[in-house]
Amino acid sequence: MNEPIAAEFYKLLIYDQGSFFVSHRDTEKSPGMFATLVVVLPSASTGGGLVIRHKGREVSLALHGEEPSEAVFAAFYADCPHEVLPVASGCRLTLVYNLLRKEKGPAPEPPDYQVAQHDALALLREWAAAAPSPDDDVPWKLVYPLDHAYTSAELGFDKLKGADAAVAGVLVPVVSQAGCDVHLAQLAVEESGIAEYAADFRPRGGRWSDEEEFEAGEVCERSVRLSEWRQLDGAPSALGELPLEDDEICPPDALAEMDPEEHFHEATGNEGASFERTYRRAALVLWPRQHMFTILNQAGRSVTLPYLEDLTERWIASGADRQSLLWQQAHQLAGYMLSAWSTQAGYPKDDKGPSEAARMLTLLTRLADTERIDAFADTVIAGGRHEKGDSEAILAALLLLSEDRMAVLLQRIVAGTAAISFSACGALLAHAAKTLPIERLASLAGAAAALVESLPGGPLARAAARPVAP
Repeated sequence: MNEPIAAEFYKLLIYDQGSFFVSHRDTEKSPGMFATLVVVLPSASTGGGLVIRHKGREVSLALHGEEPSEAVFAAFYADCPHEVLPVASGCRLTLVYNLLRKEKGPAPEPPDYQVAQHDALALLREWAAAAPSPDDDVPWKLVYPLDHAYTSAELGFDKLKGADAAVAGVLVPVVSQAGCDVHLAQLAVEESGIAEYAADFRPRGGRWSDEEEFEAGEVCERSVRLSEWRQLDGAPSALGELPLEDDEICPPDALAEMDPEEHFHEATGNEGASFERTYRRAALVLWPRQHMFTILNQAGRSVTLPYLEDLTERWIASGADRQSLLWQQAHQLAGYMLSAWSTQAGYPKDDKGPSEAARMLTLLTRLADTERIDAFADTVIAGGRHEKGDSEAILAALLLLSEDRMAVLLQRIVAGTAAISFSACGALLAHAAKTLPIERLASLAGAAAALVESLPGGPLARAAARPVAP
């Protein structure tokens, strides 16, 4: 605003312990008044936060300096409802000023986001309706880096500042109407590579001794990820670390002015000098709701398994049936995971814990999702390999199916994996023989025969060893 503004003293207020001011709007006390300035003089007190509201948004300001000797201030438009919460201890001395516009004409008013929201809604709807494919440049998600730095404790929609709050004020009211979701997250770019002498450095004695002697050279490795998610209500999210593509950053050059944390390492042995640097920034992250599980699935099982576990726990805690939204979401996510299972690298195997396949089957068993259990056992377990420690999870899942179908799948699992998981197949049949009731032991006959056939010299072993004709 390039217009002269005057601050006219209005009154001095003293808030002692228990004092407060109910929600109200300031009246125009002088011609040209458009806002109020509150200055809190140095004092020792707690509580007494200033709460300001405008068009559905609410901001709470503590009005405490880091040091008791500091003065703090806040300014807000006169038509914003506001209140002062009770002072918990001490006293607070406050000076109140009327902010006046000295020129003629309409007084400044709080920003009206309606036009921007209308435009944003139209663009988000168009984007959500598009189906991204490898042949186009439509991103699966949009990431808008924020201007201010926020720690994990400060990350929340109600704590955004300045231009960040304005952007959220445009987007948050319309994302749901556009069929999209919006989150806050911490964006991190990590790079490492070869360090070089700084242009103006001349080594002495053949030894490097200070990081300022280096500068970053060629980048050899780079990763960009999103983590520490916050939902609209401020609650943490079960989302883990999601990868980020360059074309998902909006605007495209938003990361260009980020300042990195940079560290250099001297040359050791046969390795030259190197550097590591990290760029960090909070960001708004949007995606079409219908593509959420596709986005999660791109991150791999390190993200989808914990997220499926969270959905399962919440569904069980809710006491709802399988028609509930939580169950349907878990069922849908499991389908995405199943379709990509063979193409995704898994966790490094931990012999002390269940494999990823066992974790997946355990979750599907808790969900009683027989459709996904059948498909997972038939394609993933029977088509790959399993571990000795997976026997309990596999059998518990198959027991939810019919006896005939369990028998078929057990035979397929053994026939398909005994060549590379013989001991695991033996452990599975042993566990089944010990666990199944007597009347169901006959269902193991096909699987047992398949295990015998896979022994050295058996039909399956001979078939696997037979050379393939050119």
